Amino acid sequence: MRIVLTALCLLELLLVTQFRNFAGPYISPVLLLACSIAIALVFRKEQSTATRPIVENSLPAVLSRIAPIITSLAFLAFSGIIIHKLTTLWSSYKITVNDVDQSDIIPQIMVLVQRFVHHQPVYEPIKWHYSMFPTYLPMQWLPYVVAELAHKDYRWVPALVLWFSCAWFFAKNTYAYIKQKVGVLQYLLPLWPLLTWWLLIKDEPYTFVITVEELVAGYYLFTATQMQSKSVLPLVVGISLCLLSRYSIVLWVPLCIYGMYSYGYRKQAMQVGIGIVAVVLLCYVVPFLSSNPLAFVEGYQYHDRAALYDWNFGNYIFNGLGFGCLAVKLLEGTTAFKLHVYQKAHLVICLLVLAYMAFRCKKETKNTRLSTYLLYTFKIYISVFYCFIQTPYNYLFFVPLIVSAALLTADRGEKPVGLRK
Repeated sequence: MRIVLTALCLLELLLVTQFRNFAGPYISPVLLLACSIAIALVFRKEQSTATRPIVENSLPAVLSRIAPIITSLAFLAFSGIIIHKLTTLWSSYKITVNDVDQSDIIPQIMVLVQRFVHHQPVYEPIKWHYSMFPTYLPMQWLPYVVAELAHKDYRWVPALVLWFSCAWFFAKNTYAYIKQKVGVLQYLLPLWPLLTWWLLIKDEPYTFVITVEELVAGYYLFTATQMQSKSVLPLVVGISLCLLSRYSIVLWVPLCIYGMYSYGYRKQAMQVGIGIVAVVLLCYVVPFLSSNPLAFVEGYQYHDRAALYDWNFGNYIFNGLGFGCLAVKLLEGTTAFKLHVYQKAHLVICLLVLAYMAFRCKKETKNTRLSTYLLYTFKIYISVFYCFIQTPYNYLFFVPLIVSAALLTADRGEKPVGLRK
């Protein structure tokens, strides 16, 4: 079953990179979404039938001692290759605060950070040769304060955050495998986030010059892995980081809390809910929204205007990753009308998926663990959300791809994994 799961994750990765749009803009996203949902369902099946650790393909004693050393060296070598490639790309393209011809992602972050450092209002309109309202939440720009104060390239911040997340992921899983009798495939799986990162760089290297999605990918990898944690705090931290950056997780959070409550972790469910609200209040509402209560709304409205521009003049909706192309083809009316209908459909589809998974929650408590339920519902929700997103930029799919790594390496032993009651 783990081999099937690995094959599906590899196929998903290829459908976003080398095989992207190979079946055309209308069929390719169907295949991608089907593959992503299949990953979640195969994972659930594997976990629900797991009653003991896998020992059939365990390595001989000598190889079991050598395997962690070999994979650790491979991790370091792979990391070196990735960082060298990134620094080579960065050196060929310097970005300044007014360099918005190719992308305004990093320049916008620079403006927000410099305003924060100089104690100026952060969430106010930004004026270049066009005007925009800031669209990024605090944890998507606050980490760059370090780069600003140290006078370093901002792109080091997302790269290092993702690398540390990958390193922690690798160390945590490799240590667990040392204590178990596992096969050679298991020892290779902790390298999956690095493989995903490398293939995305190979597929579109320029993306890693003008975007910083590694930061969000690092947050989501950490969060997905914390769903097997025995403590509430790491999960609260992870979810809060996601909510305060790429907040696509927001609709899934109530399902997470409801799932914990249904599985009997009522105290922990309350702690998670209160903890997340407290972090959002302390890191966003009080310091930023209190001075400009409409900042989030204005940022969201700018997103809508940018999406409308892309639907009118861009080709992203036909890149084989999202279903927006179907709305353009099947709906009648203006582009603005088509986009509006598609946005409502996106919300409704996400809510229906979440409602179905909530409906099944009581049944799931009988044959799956809480960590399994949280992980597979998270994977399904994130996959649906991104495949139906209004503008499916290629780099955004780093998040659903990196989440798959947590499913690949999830514990399958006989001891319960999850929060302590």
